[in-house]
Amino acid sequence: MIELAGAVVCVTGGARGIGRATAAELARRGAQVLIGDLDVEEAHRTSDEIGVTATHLDVT
Repeated sequence: MIELAGAVVCVTGGARGIGRATAAELARRGAQVLIGDLDVEEAHRTSDEIGVTATHLDVT
């Protein structure tokens, strides 16, 4: 398994679904993870649950 200690990762669409699962796995492997999502409230709920940082993100 690849260790990611010291890596910094931004996951777009990280509040739910595949983005959430990806963010959780990256954090579990030691990365510092920032999730960005249009739904900032859901992003903050997710960040509290999986121990990452969240912000509002609109890439349009």
